[in-house]
Amino acid sequence: MKKRPNEIVLIIIGRLKKTFGSAKTGKPAAYLNSFGYLEIAVNSGSAADYFFIDYMSKEKILIATS
Repeated sequence: MKKRPNEIVLIIIGRLKKTFGSAKTGKPAAYLNSFGYLEIAVNSGSAADYFFIDYMSKEKILIATS
């Protein structure tokens, strides 16, 4: 997936996992960490790289339920 400037990208992560290790290798997972906060991670990878986000990014992540 290559993101163009000002492009809106929809990525569906799916249901909450117990741990990020529950996701397939290289795939994102949403889970509640030990403090009860929602985290998004990539199993054996980087969520920042997966979603093309760096520390100066103005990108936003919208969390929704169905």
